[in-house]
Amino acid sequence: MYREITPGTPLNRYVEAFWYSTSESVFPRREIVYPDCCADIILTVSPSYSHVFITGVMTTAKAVVAPEETAYIGIRFKPGFAGFFIPSPLNEYTDLSVSSLPKPYEDIFDVLIPKSSIDLPQAVECLSNVLLEQLAKSHCQNTEQQIVQLNTIRSNRVSKMAERLGTSRRTLHRLYLHHFGLSPTQFNNIKRFRRFRSIAKSGSFTSLADLALASGYYDQADMTRHIKKIAGQTPAAFLSQLYNT
Repeated sequence: MYREITPGTPLNRYVEAFWYSTSESVFPRREIVYPDCCADIILTVSPSYSHVFITGVMTTAKAVVAPEETAYIGIRFKPGFAGFFIPSPLNEYTDLSVSSLPKPYEDIFDVLIPKSSIDLPQAVECLSNVLLEQLAKSHCQNTEQQIVQLNTIRSNRVSKMAERLGTSRRTLHRLYLHHFGLSPTQFNNIKRFRRFRSIAKSGSFTSLADLALASGYYDQADMTRHIKKIAGQTPAAFLSQLYNT
């Protein structure tokens, strides 16, 4: 079972979703996790162990084997905004899972991990309170405006991105690494991949060439090259897997 809950105001400016995933199977399950420009805080609960960790932004797809009878509660931050809630810079977590967390997140185990099962509404309320406390300590309006700008620059060329932000390429590179955990080029490539996945799931395209243009690629060959680099398979293979699972 997988479920997402959209946070309320003001957390919805920074948090994409609270999510919950569980399986009652007695066998481990294998899943493919794809890059989405987001960092997560994840709590893992099973009969034998429990822990909380940060999962940084990913640059390529990763196969994850979930142990049997394991539940996960996650906080998925919107691109660029995780730094208000976890120690930054974000590039220290890229493609990593890190167990070291600020004390408030460790303390929520007493509430979120009871003897029997997880109370999801209670978990979301508890996590929201912790996030709001962290936000009150770390929020900076200038930083938020800067992240919004970095999220909305529309160009696949780093030089054009720097020009539109009124800064140098070197400073732009540093800002993206700090806030997003990615270089400007990586960020743009994963954003396009995210659009590709969204359009692919909706089925709102007539051909691979149409899907490429709608996703922001130059052409079908450009899409194939980038999708293989990020997902480890061709667009056709990705679509086949998507529609047959």
